[in-house]
Amino acid sequence: METLEEYRPIRFLIRKDIDSGFLLYNTATGGIVLLHGDEDITASLHQLIEMHFYVPNDFDEFSWIDKQRLKYINKESKVVANYTIITTLDCNARCFYCYEKGQSRIYMSQNTANDIADYIIKNAKPGITQNIRWFGGEPMVNEKVIDLICEKLAAHNVLYRSRMISNGVLFNENNISKAKKSWHLRKVQITLDGTEKVYQKAKSYVNATGKEFLRVLDNIEAMLKAKIQVVIRLNQDLYNTEDLLSLVELLSERFKDKRGLSVYNSLLFTKERDTNETNLLRYESFLKLQNSLLEKKLQKNKEIRNHIKIRHCMADSDSAILIGPTGKIGKCEHYTNEFLIGSIYEEDYDLEMMNKWKETYDVKEKCRTCPLYPQCVRIKMCPEEYENCSMEQCENKIHQLQMSMEVAYYNQQAKRKG
Repeated sequence: METLEEYRPIRFLIRKDIDSGFLLYNTATGGIVLLHGDEDITASLHQLIEMHFYVPNDFDEFSWIDKQRLKYINKESKVVANYTIITTLDCNARCFYCYEKGQSRIYMSQNTANDIADYIIKNAKPGITQNIRWFGGEPMVNEKVIDLICEKLAAHNVLYRSRMISNGVLFNENNISKAKKSWHLRKVQITLDGTEKVYQKAKSYVNATGKEFLRVLDNIEAMLKAKIQVVIRLNQDLYNTEDLLSLVELLSERFKDKRGLSVYNSLLFTKERDTNETNLLRYESFLKLQNSLLEKKLQKNKEIRNHIKIRHCMADSDSAILIGPTGKIGKCEHYTNEFLIGSIYEEDYDLEMMNKWKETYDVKEKCRTCPLYPQCVRIKMCPEEYENCSMEQCENKIHQLQMSMEVAYYNQQAKRKG
């Protein structure tokens, strides 16, 4: 018979107090349990041990996670079926914060689009759906190459579906219908920077009419009507936080009860990861806006991950590549002219560069006490990652998980009853 003297809680537990007790979520296994009180631990110890919530006192859970991660990586598919395709590096907006500022505004030619379609067709495996993400610049500035690639894939009976990162301005009733039917467009992410006046200033559209904000809202409504999911990203900093809170009210009223819409906020200008006063103010403003989104039910609770994380993103995954407007192949949209791994006109990838994209930061001492370790993969090449993650980052991730835990638990119970 196991006793509490021989076992201890695994370090990867997150707790959420609820009316009937408290929930524990294991970030290593994805398991969730409800305990009505501390006395339940003794009564349920055998089950908690079987579920890896409690482990022997001398158990090295960090080595265990590293071995599990390596095992899953070795099983991972090496077949490329996820493509980010940059139709152009040009854009109809001139956002002051754009990381692509200063790059050549190259357009993909129709010949290159044909060659990209041929490349996907050649590498597509029967029965495997090809996932395409249209990116730019503004991908809709070069809409015709999207048409061309999709028409050719369809003609060769290649299974595919797509999504897009866009500012949403160049959509209209006709191309929304086409996107749904021909591009198999499932989801569009659109950035908003504030209400009309703040938005128009931040976007600084070329040949602006002053009506772009209203047009984007109309296009979001049309996409939702066409059953295309829309994710609105609110680009936030101290200068526009109060205005974004007003925007949340507007979105809540305009899209009340609209299915397929979700909204989230993301901080700009967070290159310094220290705890200075400005960054603390940013973090506080971030939570204020996030809580408003949750209150208005615009932000969906993140799904609870039921396994450890093995990849940071597409950049360190063997199944995903980025294809630029000239056919060059890379791993990250932040780098369209450097750190490339090949071209659609070459047979092989640069394995040395591919491996460079998989290099992770060394585990820090504070990682040894972090419950997020099983769900944390931080690659050195990422321009948005830093060697030392901030306390605010970790706290916010834990906070989001706690909000999701209760939803996940009750959904789980409802399924068992139903």
